[in-house]
Amino acid sequence: MGAGDAGCASYAEARLARPPAETVAEVPPDWADWIADLDDRMTGTCR
Repeated sequence: MGAGDAGCASYAEARLARPPAETVAEVPPDWADWIADLDDRMTGTCR
């Protein structure tokens, strides 16, 4: 991820601080779905 784009590089860096996947149970389902969708879109765009 990164592809030379500053936004993608910044997202890749921020993604390193993402909490462990098992903590998603502590997040309301609508938020968990939104976070997963956002992550999929950002990683797909920045590949």
